[in-house]
Amino acid sequence: MTVQPRWRVDGIAKVTGAAQFGADFMLERLAYGVPVLSTIAKGRVRRFDLHDARSVRGLIEIITPSNALRLPNQGIHPELKDAPRIAMLQDDGVYYSGQVIGLAVAESLEAAQEAASLVKAEYRSEDALCDFEAQVASARPPQSGGDAAAYARGDFAAALSRSDVEVQAMYSTPVQHHNPMEPHATIAHWEGDRLTLYEPSQWIVFVRTCIAVWFGVPEANIRVLGPFVGGGFGGKGALWSHSPLAVMASKMLQRPVKIALNRREVYTVTASRPRTQQKVLIGATKAGELLAIRNDVVLQASPQIELIEDSGTVSHHLYKCDANATSHRVAILDTSPTWVMRAPGEATGSYALESAVDEVAYRVGIDPLELRLRNYAEKDQTNEKPYSQKLLRDCYTLGAKRFGWEHRPHAPRSMRKGNQWIGWGMATATYPAYRAASSAVVRISPDGKAFVGSATHEIGTGTYTVLAQIAAEELGISIDQIDVRTGDTELPPAIYSGGSLTVATVGTAVQLAAQRVKQLVIQMAVDDPASPLHQSEPAQIKVSEGELILDRNGARERYADILGRQGGRTVEATAEAKPGQEIERYSTHSFGAVFAEVGVDPDLFTVRVRRFVGVYDVGRVINKKAGINQLTGGAVWGIGMALFEGAQMDPRYGRSVNMDLSEYHLPAHADIGEMDISVLDVPDLKFNPLGARGMGEMGITGAAAAVANAVFHATGIRIRDLPITIDKLIERSSNHSQ
Repeated sequence: MTVQPRWRVDGIAKVTGAAQFGADFMLERLAYGVPVLSTIAKGRVRRFDLHDARSVRGLIEIITPSNALRLPNQGIHPELKDAPRIAMLQDDGVYYSGQVIGLAVAESLEAAQEAASLVKAEYRSEDALCDFEAQVASARPPQSGGDAAAYARGDFAAALSRSDVEVQAMYSTPVQHHNPMEPHATIAHWEGDRLTLYEPSQWIVFVRTCIAVWFGVPEANIRVLGPFVGGGFGGKGALWSHSPLAVMASKMLQRPVKIALNRREVYTVTASRPRTQQKVLIGATKAGELLAIRNDVVLQASPQIELIEDSGTVSHHLYKCDANATSHRVAILDTSPTWVMRAPGEATGSYALESAVDEVAYRVGIDPLELRLRNYAEKDQTNEKPYSQKLLRDCYTLGAKRFGWEHRPHAPRSMRKGNQWIGWGMATATYPAYRAASSAVVRISPDGKAFVGSATHEIGTGTYTVLAQIAAEELGISIDQIDVRTGDTELPPAIYSGGSLTVATVGTAVQLAAQRVKQLVIQMAVDDPASPLHQSEPAQIKVSEGELILDRNGARERYADILGRQGGRTVEATAEAKPGQEIERYSTHSFGAVFAEVGVDPDLFTVRVRRFVGVYDVGRVINKKAGINQLTGGAVWGIGMALFEGAQMDPRYGRSVNMDLSEYHLPAHADIGEMDISVLDVPDLKFNPLGARGMGEMGITGAAAAVANAVFHATGIRIRDLPITIDKLIERSSNHSQ
């Protein structure tokens, strides 16, 4: 397959406003819901005072636990074992600050907002556990058990005893919020016993399952639509309180109801990446051989769900090391749920591991890149399987060349430009390559145009374009002759759009369906006496520019002509792609090498990333323009993780005090220097027929560590508590402690 960089086929629809996102659908008699949020972290609501709220003009109803629709299933169900337990107004319990405890529904958004603000709740407060530091000592293994709780190979104590050098350090990352450009929104519309739900989701099939279970409705009676999603990063991969409450309100009031969360509401009604503490211990020889690696992780969790950000697992395979051990424990806090966020586990885990490896390099006096090359893993030691493809050496070599790493002096504070200290740091990037079962349908209509459909999602990554490219390549027609539809549960089912799954999984399903429908049309032509391809060998017929062409003599015929003689029928094929024997034979991962240059003001200790180079092995890249965009965005996120991002949590009340984009700091264009992102673009055909692995998660991995390592190289100061801020550098500047 040969594909080209393409502008997005949905680009015009997005910039002109024609693309409809979750809150954009306008329905007749649409009512507006605004949640009422708790102001305590734990306890019960004793009573509501609704007098002032009910006086608001345009108010339709205030829904509280006393009048909410009783649900037959409240979320604990075998089909929903991976879903967080969320507030659906079925009881008066308060489990964290900012939890939904009521819903004001009105004729206008303004009226609903006013009414919600006037609802007064009287609580019976209970002592809440909101201080992470205070709960670390009582952290326990997760209930899920398995490798997430503890993993070990080799004799760790013996390996450590043979080490010449030991590096032990604690690395921590803060709570982080997903902050997609589009806040969460839901429109629910019951018509009799049938529900249409407009939901910007990363997994509409799962949305349908959740609503069906909670409300006791057959899945066949529910249609979920989400043709465009304005970013998700994992946060839209589950359902949060506003979604079932919109469904409930619509059913109670017999009219469509929209709940569109504002940014502050998103911070508590939905979820966040958990805070982590990672105690890393590495033993190495003087020659830089890694003999033992251990990472003991404590992470924040909530009573709603014990999601495991398995930060330690990245160390299991990244370097050759015969003794490896990890553990994960959870500190249960009365705070909003934690959930998956871009590269869950790898984003935080690569920061700790790659920072510690950098520290080892300085302890043994070896260049950080050379140290990694000396410990290059040729196979995955967790399962002794070969990699389906691993071109990390090439990433190291090309990345170092593009960055100019050979000119790097080893000693910290040895590079200056003008009045700035300059630092160079690097790290390894990695993320597993996953596949799961997904389906797609491809149709060719009598006019020779094609339709591609799958209940996958366009979450801002360019899915419409990539699926159109795959179909166009297989069918031999122009991409502008292909109509792609996603975000509709009436289409063939697809897996969650996360974990870099979509291209590898749904893309393969589209490829298979397109191949099948192409063969159907070829067979029609071969069987048709009126076709110039009659009685030809199907294997000798190729497709190009909307025509079927016979190799041996150039005889050709258009799709439209072939189908026209068949009574103008549409030909279609559906295919399911799912993992095969490759998961038994190979370990499948993507890899990359990232390099960062920072400038640090020696007086003010301001840090700026001046250059960033990343080279990645992600298999075949279907659309290089979109792929580089994804990797660049992830790297920028990693830079923000290193220098800016983090929720400031109030340990008394368990809520973030920087709950908007004015105070929750994210990098702006002015914070980012030159970005040089490239891919090897070598197909991994052992992984799937496309040869493509996903890349959406990859860009963030390793990036924070590369920046942190560069800051150390510039200043001689090792900050192990992200983000690296001015105050931390000033505090540590007096002794240059590592």
